[in-house]
Amino acid sequence: MEKFWVDASSDFDGGAGSITTKELRTMMHILGLNPTEAEQQDIIGEVDTDGSSSSFDFHEFLRLIVR
Repeated sequence: MEKFWVDASSDFDGGAGSITTKELRTMMHILGLNPTEAEQQDIIGEVDTDGSSSSFDFHEFLRLIVR
């Protein structure tokens, strides 16, 4: 899973180690997931551990995947 994150996040953010919520939505579409805007906001609220609801790091991404 970590390799997927590194590959995917570097594709989206140039290797900064985090992705924006917009990039997260794009990643979810690539994975075949199509949440509504409301569902995405619920997901963000559930997994956002540092209060920066505008971006996600690897650990927050893992929380999303295992939920």
